[in-house]
Amino acid sequence: MHIGQLAADVVVTATEVTSNHASTRLRALVPSRALIARGHTVSIFPDDRLDADAANGRLVKPDLMVVHKIRRDLLGHLRALKAAGRKVVLDICDHVIALPHLSDLYAGVLPMADAVSTPTAALAGVLSDHVSCPIHVIPDAVEGLRGAPWADSVQKDRQVRMLWFGRSQNLAPLIDRLSEITPGALGAAVVLEVMTNPGPSLDLLRSRVPESLEAEITPWTVDGLERALGRADLVLLPTDSDPSRLVKSANRLERALWSGRLPIAMPSPVAEDYRESAILTEDLGEGVRRALADPGAWKARITLGQERVAQTRTGAVLAPLWEAAFLKTL
Repeated sequence: MHIGQLAADVVVTATEVTSNHASTRLRALVPSRALIARGHTVSIFPDDRLDADAANGRLVKPDLMVVHKIRRDLLGHLRALKAAGRKVVLDICDHVIALPHLSDLYAGVLPMADAVSTPTAALAGVLSDHVSCPIHVIPDAVEGLRGAPWADSVQKDRQVRMLWFGRSQNLAPLIDRLSEITPGALGAAVVLEVMTNPGPSLDLLRSRVPESLEAEITPWTVDGLERALGRADLVLLPTDSDPSRLVKSANRLERALWSGRLPIAMPSPVAEDYRESAILTEDLGEGVRRALADPGAWKARITLGQERVAQTRTGAVLAPLWEAAFLKTL
């Protein structure tokens, strides 16, 4: 099978194909490597090169095209694919109905899908009201190195490092809870590292950090995240009840566990499978205090989470799910 992957923000270097978008890496690039290992041909189509790929005929060569995060008008290209008899799979990992900057782009594209793939059952439920084609729930892949579980790391008189990472537009839940994670609130010496991209929410975060809380802001990069996880003790992943976030996957929680770090997150349907590994609580500060009170429990929690990730989230595990969805579509 020849699979096309139409993706955003693709970066080609001398040694690898990568992206600054997590969805491109976790839902296009990591699965593609595993699909190639299973004997399939995969062609990557950066969305900023589509005119050239269409002009030279390359765009219509795959048997089907998987369309990932859409950030520009693709209707003309998708119509050409359909006219050539190619199948179109829309891979949707955002609430494209509720988010205004995406709803207009997807309005004309959704009816063109021969199938839809999505990382969560919650998002599949939302999309089922807007498409008539099959919807396949296929989780995000995990990336990075599996790290040794970070255990017994809290020592007397040592500053505890807390890490938040992600896109800056998702900072609001952390900003709302900064007062919960100050040294005074936690009864411990702590530092918060925030690894993210520039944006208005990052500016707001800077203005809201309490004077007593030491905060380090570092720019997000793929390699930088690996290093940030390596120097962290705890990973903080607060969220809120915004519909656009409730349907998202738990890939950051899974990434933290995979790296060997203990995540503290909010209860949610996607986090429920990790209740025995991550600390899930509505009160972020209470979650940190629970973790610091019993560091001897970290290793068992993290190990349990890593075992689940290994069984359900690697590229090799997920490739057969993608393969089955594609074969049903063809």
